[in-house]
Amino acid sequence: MYIDSHVHFWRLARGDYGWIKPDNPILYQDFTPEHLLPFLKEESVGGCIAVQAAPTIAETEFLLSLIIDHPWILGVVGSLDPYLVEAEYILHYERLRVNRMFKGVRLNGDQLERIARYGGEALLRLRRWAKDRVTVDLLVREHQLEHALTLLRFVPELHIVVNHLGSPPYGEERLSEQWAQHMSALARYPNVMVKISGMITPAGNRPQVLRPYVTHLLDAYGPGRLMYGSDWPVAKQKGSYADVVRL
Repeated sequence: MYIDSHVHFWRLARGDYGWIKPDNPILYQDFTPEHLLPFLKEESVGGCIAVQAAPTIAETEFLLSLIIDHPWILGVVGSLDPYLVEAEYILHYERLRVNRMFKGVRLNGDQLERIARYGGEALLRLRRWAKDRVTVDLLVREHQLEHALTLLRFVPELHIVVNHLGSPPYGEERLSEQWAQHMSALARYPNVMVKISGMITPAGNRPQVLRPYVTHLLDAYGPGRLMYGSDWPVAKQKGSYADVVRL
């Protein structure tokens, strides 16, 4: 039994999934825990972590509510804007952090870059997250990894999980030197981990293309700092849940 560290659930009627468009019939439908559970059982997955698919507090609360009827959802990585005005930020943060199923916050590359460049109140809040062991998932592109290094120079004790291998450019013939250097530099911080996730969507079901990237991460981080993540249902665009597990 093992854990799937990266799945999404959504109900389109909630209205905050702006990136899911009607012209994508695979994703433009509801995906709830009931849809995923049969695949977890087939692949002997013991549980999963639900990760936000919309950058809102309402999305975080929605995911946390799913745990009531589905205890195999073992935690939630939600949303919390570190630039919220003080009163609103405190209200949400204090409420979320006492929920033992709230495991962390996911930031995208633009949010990371803003914090790394300008700091301010957000940086102080991330220092509090580090103290409270609130994990920061990073959804970043290759060129944004440098901002993760900047952030760690300011808050070296922050617990970071880089999503989807740090989004390397799989289309290149050789391993990206920029990606490799940045991921190796991040590995020097013992509190940084990486999700082996989100590969099949950009690269397809091609082990020969993906193997050099995974090998580099195994060498840099060791298996104890790498997590399996399916990125279901986004991965359905290129393969089944079983395809992702085999890959």
